[in-house]
Amino acid sequence: MRTSSQKIALPFSLAILLAACGGSANPPAPASSPAAASPSTVPSAVAKAASAPASAAASAKPPASAAASAKPVTSSAPTPGKISSFYSTVSPTFAPLWIAKEAGIFQKNGLNVDVQLIQNPGGTAALIANQVQIGIGGAADLLGPVTNGADLQALATFTTTYPYVFEVADNIKTPADLKGKKIGASQAGGSDYVALLSVLSKLNLDFQKDVSILFVGGIPARTAALLGGNIVGTLTAPPETLKIEGKGYHSLIDVTSLNLPSATSTLTAHKAWIQANHASVQKFVDSLIEAIAREKADKPYAEQVMSKYLKLTDKTALDAAYNFFSGKILPSQPDAKVEQFNDTVVSLGKTNPAIKSINLSTVVDDSFVQDAVKRGVGK
Repeated sequence: MRTSSQKIALPFSLAILLAACGGSANPPAPASSPAAASPSTVPSAVAKAASAPASAAASAKPPASAAASAKPVTSSAPTPGKISSFYSTVSPTFAPLWIAKEAGIFQKNGLNVDVQLIQNPGGTAALIANQVQIGIGGAADLLGPVTNGADLQALATFTTTYPYVFEVADNIKTPADLKGKKIGASQAGGSDYVALLSVLSKLNLDFQKDVSILFVGGIPARTAALLGGNIVGTLTAPPETLKIEGKGYHSLIDVTSLNLPSATSTLTAHKAWIQANHASVQKFVDSLIEAIAREKADKPYAEQVMSKYLKLTDKTALDAAYNFFSGKILPSQPDAKVEQFNDTVVSLGKTNPAIKSINLSTVVDDSFVQDAVKRGVGK
């Protein structure tokens, strides 16, 4: 039904991120007392990810723009006490992190936080290499490395269900119409890919037999592939849906209506760094919860921040993004619960059995969120 070039990439595994870190058999061990990394060190990790040797997951290499998205290299020494953080793609999902920075919430809580865009797997590679200390990415970005011994831990999640809409070409009227067709995803193991596998299963479609999944990159690349006729469908979200539907495409299903528990936006750090910096981690989580409260209570300000990071000025598009993410997706209390990771385990376990052996209770730590809730943070 499909040529070898059209088949789904080989099974997702830690090879994706190990290749990103230079192909080492084991992830770098965290320092006993990790120091805050200078932003100037981050591009080196991303560069490694971009130049990694071919592997079983070669088709899932990070976008070429990943290195360019990191902050410029500087020769200055890192500021004492600085925490380098990253978010993995340009999406309103990460607005709490943006608002915590822009509204001065981190600073108010005594933190000096550097917020950077480093697309995955480059961001997770930098985290594993201790070049950034904490970041927000997908559950798959966390669980993949854990299967190979990385000591990463989930501290909070900012999505309770998959934040996507399944946009398709006009000739796709029912799920059955997708059979034999090409669907776009970002990369093997990407959050949208995991969601797509789950959605296809709900639609009674076999992701290996019924469709061809092409890895074409992030949201802008998937939109271009859809509008260019290279694929007939992809998962995306507002405001991108407005652009797509304005060209005659339509939504096959609002994925949020399936209420599939997920953790596509997960706050992640090394266990060793968390233990060595417990007070700072608590302040970081407190700051994000305060930012959530600000986002939900102050739509004009939230949209102002989104406009800056999304590079978007259209009010209709900003309203659509805010209403979808802040209204339907973002929880007031960003608990990290084991059940939010189960779907990722099931989806990735189809091609990487090692994922199924993870004891999620040792990976998910909700204590920082619970501590903040007990103290009434964000109220």
